[in-house]
Amino acid sequence: MQSAKDVAGFGVMFCIVFMAFAQLGYLLFGTQVKDFSQFSDAIFTLLRTILGDFDFHAIEQANRFLGPAFFLSYVFFVFFVLLVRHSARFLPLCVFIFQGFSQANK
Repeated sequence: MQSAKDVAGFGVMFCIVFMAFAQLGYLLFGTQVKDFSQFSDAIFTLLRTILGDFDFHAIEQANRFLGPAFFLSYVFFVFFVLLVRHSARFLPLCVFIFQGFSQANK
């Protein structure tokens, strides 16, 4: 039950941070970068960024200072703060799940 609370808390925190960055990207680059021209495009672009598919040059050309600042702060918050910080909470859950699968296959 504690793991469900941790997963729910992580989901809420991730959605808040992710949507804030999507809105910021839409407001900063929406008129200049096609990938941020609509809010739904900004969401999709940030999801692609998590997977490593991004056009840094386009946002840097849109704004020399805010483009790199936006990108670096997004990568820092999403990868290092949210994913790495909360991975310690998910590790016991993953071990529990994999142990259950390995015992069920015996």
